Amino acid sequence: MRAEAQSATQASSTNTASFAARPTTTKPVKMSVPTVDGKDSDTLVFWVREIEIALNAGQTFDARSQVAFALSNLGGRARAWAMARATATPGYFTSWSFMEQELHSTFLLANVAYRAPLQFLAVQARQAVASRLRHGAP
Repeated sequence: MRAEAQSATQASSTNTASFAARPTTTKPVKMSVPTVDGKDSDTLVFWVREIEIALNAGQTFDARSQVAFALSNLGGRARAWAMARATATPGYFTSWSFMEQELHSTFLLANVAYRAPLQFLAVQARQAVASRLRHGAP
């Protein structure tokens, strides 16, 4: 009986030791991020944040993998722009942070430059309507 208790104790300590010796690793999480087309600056800002969350959750730390993941989630004119850059200069996007800067400078500034004249024209149109209403012109 005593021999059985000793063998059970040894087996228990062996199992505990082997369990403690195992390295603790976390599995990467597969994430899905919607595509962005570069038309709306607000969407681009949120998309960049979603990409960063997905890269961290998926434990993607390699620069090439980060760029490939981001490129795979581009659509429309943003995808066409990125593919043209990558085709003209292979290895153009050296890191996710560089790609993010390029996206911001290309699409955020372009959206602002496009929206400003439209907003100006909308204000002018409202002023013209208000003027007609004040003066009774048809």
